[in-house]
Amino acid sequence: MEFNRKALKATALSQLKGRWGTAVLSGLIFLAIYLFAFAPMLVICMRMGLANIENVYLGDSFGWMIHFFSIYFLTLLIVSILIPILAMAYIYVISLYAKTSETIPLSKFITGFSLWKKGLGGFWHRGLFIFLWTLLYEVLALVAFIILSKAGVIGEILRAIVGIIILILVVRKTLSYSLNIYLLANNPELKVTKALEDSMDYTEDNLGSLFVLQLSFIGWYLLSILTVGIGILWLAPYYTLTYFNTAMALKDKTEKIRAYNNNTPAVEAAQETSKPEDSNNE
Repeated sequence: MEFNRKALKATALSQLKGRWGTAVLSGLIFLAIYLFAFAPMLVICMRMGLANIENVYLGDSFGWMIHFFSIYFLTLLIVSILIPILAMAYIYVISLYAKTSETIPLSKFITGFSLWKKGLGGFWHRGLFIFLWTLLYEVLALVAFIILSKAGVIGEILRAIVGIIILILVVRKTLSYSLNIYLLANNPELKVTKALEDSMDYTEDNLGSLFVLQLSFIGWYLLSILTVGIGILWLAPYYTLTYFNTAMALKDKTEKIRAYNNNTPAVEAAQETSKPEDSNNE
């Protein structure tokens, strides 16, 4: 299957047609757990905000600061563990829509939690590499900004160009790693490191198409905002299944090219040996 954005999105919608129930309910459970994990942080922020509005003294400001950052880092730790596990379970159940035309039971979402190690490994591994590349690019940008700081107007223009280039490089790296979770959901036996390598391999010549695919969902995101976030319950499975189909399409395309390249020398050798020998006799 070739990379065709419209066809991939249409396929995702046809796979979900008449079977939205589990996809939407899984997303609702995901969202509920996500909000619950953030509840302590939201409560303390609301309390501090109301106190500032009403000019109410909350006591020891240093103590409140310690309390705030304790809750903040605890929430960050919980979310960094919980979200990858939830996301893997969600992507797993949505991926089943591409594999069968049968009704997907909600129990499959629960089954997806058995892939928690792959979820943690996949998201953390990808996040680490994106962070390191971003850090490297930012250091290079800082060096360039320092060098160009005294170059006047031309320097400002060059600094702006450097900033744009750095942004493009970060986006490229993010897109090149973007398939790893989908590959793990499709094949849980795949190693986390191999999934990231395969993602880079499959996306190598398709980064522009992937970027356009991402942009094509902007209208849906805006519509979700207008529905006070409710629309995200339908957008999430549509986007996830489209991206899963994309991962599978790029995987098939790359593997076919590999197979052709690997077989070509053997085919050419067979053709050479099958040619009739030239006769020197008239």
